[in-house]
Amino acid sequence: MGTLTIGRVRIGWKGTWSSSTTYVSQDAVYHSGETYVAKQDVPTGTATTNTTYWQKVAQKGTNGTNGSDGATGPQVPQVQLVLQERLAHRVHKEIQALRVLRVELAQQVRLDQQAPLELQVRQVPQALQVRLPTMLGLAIP
Repeated sequence: MGTLTIGRVRIGWKGTWSSSTTYVSQDAVYHSGETYVAKQDVPTGTATTNTTYWQKVAQKGTNGTNGSDGATGPQVPQVQLVLQERLAHRVHKEIQALRVLRVELAQQVRLDQQAPLELQVRQVPQALQVRLPTMLGLAIP
């Protein structure tokens, strides 16, 4: 029984065409926006424009027209930015005041070991009473 050699039966993608590469039949390459397939073994350096060796299978299309610019997106009002800056400044000042208060309370606790700590905490505004023990590093029942 005889043998029938049919050769390569599908395209082998090789990427971007290079003048320094030797291609064989059915190799496919990309060059200047178009795709070519080798009709037969291609000598090194043979350009894709040589129709003896290359078959164009995908042609580059023309550029479409540019669309119009879209609408401008929502803008943050300047007033909102100013308010955010003021709020950030106020929070910063409050944090500084809390740090000073922490130091003062810590000094008072050290100076007056006889006074019940519970009374000292009650002199602080209600909003801070919850955080003071943690700020001072104390465990208060």
